[in-house]
Amino acid sequence: MARLAVIAAEQETAIERTKRYGDVEAGMFVGAERVTDAPEAADKEGIVGIRFKIPLPFWDKNEGNIDAAEAKAKRRRQEVTALNQGIRLEAEAARAEMLEWAKLAKEIEQTLLPQAAEQTDLAEQAWRNGQGDLLSVLRSREQRLDLAATRLEALQEFQLARVRYQTALGNP
Repeated sequence: MARLAVIAAEQETAIERTKRYGDVEAGMFVGAERVTDAPEAADKEGIVGIRFKIPLPFWDKNEGNIDAAEAKAKRRRQEVTALNQGIRLEAEAARAEMLEWAKLAKEIEQTLLPQAAEQTDLAEQAWRNGQGDLLSVLRSREQRLDLAATRLEALQEFQLARVRYQTALGNP
């Protein structure tokens, strides 16, 4: 829409430039008249003339309207530039956010979850051997579930950032 507004503003500028000079008109006219005066004879009159129409003042070149239309077109072009930059920055921000969420989800899945599973297994072994308490086992399971939930949240945020990125690029 902004690009169409630029085209419309440029066309308005062209229209205002065409109004720079007023229309000069020239014409010719002919007239005939018959007047009857009683008791005298009828008089016939004829008139032939040339007519010129020149707009005054001569120095009015519609400069104010032309300048206003040019300023409007310039403003519209700047709006398009600003929108393009805003879209580009929005896409870059969404892409950076998407990469960060993907990195976090990968780190949780490849590093933290295996370590949490190992800690849970060790806590369960210690409890079975009588070297630990049940509370430690439950805490380690809870931490493992928290990590899994955090991974799911990271994946969700990644997908939302991906949608924002594609929307900024204009992809459905």
